[in-house]
Amino acid sequence: MVKILLLQLWYKLSDPQIERKIRDRISKTGKGRSVFNEIRDQIMAKRIRIRKGTMQDASFIEADNGDYWKPKGNKSKTRRSISATRHIPVNEIKIIEKLAVTSASVHNSQIDLPIPGIVCYRHKRYFCSPCRGIDATMDRSAKGHKLPVQSVRRNLCISRIRSMVEHPYAFCKRMFQFSHVMITTVQRVRVKTYFTAMCYNLMRARFLDRIG
Repeated sequence: MVKILLLQLWYKLSDPQIERKIRDRISKTGKGRSVFNEIRDQIMAKRIRIRKGTMQDASFIEADNGDYWKPKGNKSKTRRSISATRHIPVNEIKIIEKLAVTSASVHNSQIDLPIPGIVCYRHKRYFCSPCRGIDATMDRSAKGHKLPVQSVRRNLCISRIRSMVEHPYAFCKRMFQFSHVMITTVQRVRVKTYFTAMCYNLMRARFLDRIG
């Protein structure tokens, strides 16, 4: 932090500019993922896992174009923002295991984050997509056909388990206002997502210490 403040004074950078430079440096070096993994491993090392399983889901993030992108002419009336998608698998104690951030044009089924050998409960939008772990994806009916009763009951059971994956999304949206970010490019959004997930995991670990 001291080094950052000194660099800010030396190069006469404003707060948004220094934040932009930091995110650019982290996105180029790829340190965001390694720091996130280290904190996650330290949290999980102190936890006793009763049952193994993960839940995977995805959510849209709206990223602002920022003041650096100034449209001219007719485009100024139709200023658009950049959309990204975060993909998160969560374990049974609601700790984020992994994450991926892609552009909104990438379909959810193309992102495979489950841990090999561990059951992964996924929404029916992942139906027929590859899964590294033990596939527990909800069944999806074909066009013009209804699901059999067994599949409906199976989906209900999976849905109850999958409900835990909504907790990180709701928490980050309410506490960190993470549905919209004032940064540009998917790379910068990815860095911000890593640090937001780290903050969530640390707060979740603190809560588990209180109740456990």
